[in-house]
Amino acid sequence: MIKMNLNGKDVEIRFDYEFNMKNKPYFTICKVIIDKNIKYTSNAECSILDNPCKNKGRKLSLSRALHETTLTKEERRTIWYEYYRMRGGKW
Repeated sequence: MIKMNLNGKDVEIRFDYEFNMKNKPYFTICKVIIDKNIKYTSNAECSILDNPCKNKGRKLSLSRALHETTLTKEERRTIWYEYYRMRGGKW
C-alpha cells in the first residue's frame, strides 16, 4: 500500500491478489483511491504457463490504472517514485 498527498489530495494505492491452487498470485488488482473514494481500478492476470511474480503484477496493474487517470505527468511520476521507495529502491 502506498499513501501520499498530491497537491492537497490524499492518494492511496492498494494492491490485492487472488491466488491459484498452488498459493501463487495469478491476479493482481490495483486500486487508486483519491480522498477516500476509489477512482480507478485495474488488473493484471498471469497466464497459467507463467511463473507468478507480485512485482510484475503490481507494476502492470499500476501502469494500467495510471493510464486511466486525469493526474498530471508530475503526479504520476511522484506515484512511481513512491512505488520505487516502497520496493526498497528496487524496480
